[in-house]
Formats: sequence, C-alpha cells, structure tokens
Amino acid sequence: MKRQILWLATGVTIAVFGVGGATFALLSDQSAPASGDFVAGTLRLDGRRGGGDTAEGPMFYLGGDQGLNPTGEWAPGDSQKRWFEIQNVGTLAARMTNISASMPDDADATLVEQLYVRVTDEFGFEVAAGPLNEFLAPGGKPFAGPAIELDPGDILTLTFEVSLPLDTNNDFQATSAESVTFSVSAEQVRNNP
Repeated sequence: MKRQILWLATGVTIAVFGVGGATFALLSDQSAPASGDFVAGTLRLDGRRGGGDTAEGPMFYLGGDQGLNPTGEWAPGDSQKRWFEIQNVGTLAARMTNISASMPDDADATLVEQLYVRVTDEFGFEVAAGPLNEFLAPGGKPFAGPAIELDPGDILTLTFEVSLPLDTNNDFQATSAESVTFSVSAEQVRNNP
C-alpha cells in the first residue's frame, strides 16, 4: 500500500512539474517581429483655438487669464467670433461628425437657451447652427452639409460665431454662460460609408 502511494505521489509530482515546465516554456518563448506584422492605424485630431489666441483655454470666456480675447459683458445684439483649428495628427483619414460644447459643472447656464451658435468652415459653408444648449446636449450637433474629411496632416479652420439675440429681455441681465469650450468628433473614413 505504501508503495502504491509513493508511486502515486511520484506520478502527481511529475505531472505537476511537467505541466509547469510546459507552461514556463510557452511563456518564456521569444521571437523577433516579422517585417510584415499588422500595424493598426490611428485616428487622432488635435484641436486648438485660433485667431491669434494661442493661450490654452476655452474659446469663449469673460476675461481673466484664460486668453488674449475675452468677450467681456454682452448686451442684446452682441456677437463674438472665434476660430478653432483642427489638425489630423493620426495616420488615417478622418470625417468630421459632431460638434459639442462643454461648460464647468458650476457655471451659470441661464443663457444657454438664448445664445445662438453658428459654425462655418473655411469656405463659409454652415456646418452647424442652433442655440448653445443643443451643442451642450449629449453628442452635440452633427455636421451638416457635405462631409468634411481630413487626410493625415490636414488642418481645418472652423469659425464659431456666438450671438445674443437683440430681442433678449431684461430677465437675463447679470446672467452668464462663462467658459464655453467646443470640441469636434470624427470617425475614420476607410470602411465607414
């Protein structure tokens, strides 16, 4: 009986070391990458505000140290323009899909339904327009008109014009929509009809 237990223990020990040895060999095996390896492309856009305002920060802001072109206080009928430069720094062609906006969580959002946003491309074609609250909604607003595509290295300049309608009433005095940041989303062109 003792002999059978000894053989059984020896067999189990050999089985355990055998499996461990095989696993070790599989995990420690190395090979150099072949020259024909698959490499996934990248879709990456880099955006920055343009128009000479090279400081990092939101596109529309009241003042302070957020940039060189503050909007200051607005009156009904006022309008401000800013430029947003988008560069495709990836390796795949990109198609613009959406424009969205964001504001700090603690920002006063009273004016977001009053302020009107119009976005045009560098040829003056309107790509999105509507009240600011539509840009703040999840997903933002889709690009309108002909598709805008950027090959790797291409730069697109969009003009953002935000206006406070002339018929805005006195209920909105001393309210603000401070620090509005816009962003653009895109998809890869290849295999995306």
